[in-house]
Amino acid sequence: MTLQGNNPAQIEIGASYSDLGATVTDNIDQNLGYEVWRDGVLLGRNLTGVSVDTTAPAEHLINYVATDNVGNTATSTRTVIVFDLYIDMTATSTETAASTVATD
Repeated sequence: MTLQGNNPAQIEIGASYSDLGATVTDNIDQNLGYEVWRDGVLLGRNLTGVSVDTTAPAEHLINYVATDNVGNTATSTRTVIVFDLYIDMTATSTETAASTVATD
């Protein structure tokens, strides 16, 4: 199982997010489907474009789970980080300023 796109995926607060999904290959079984889970809740099978809540900073997990005909299971997990650019920039600036003062 291979995730398509970045992992972790980072998205700014308020932006839209549509997960790129995963591909599944098996050396025996063809056309394996997969279950999609978001934050521990089963969404369905073979879904594409899974979204996450981007209204507040948070970390979301999207799990893809495939099982072949003999019961072998593969799981891939993408972490989607929703961040507030203003808060992250402020924290970085504060850390940099504190580091500069400490070394002078």
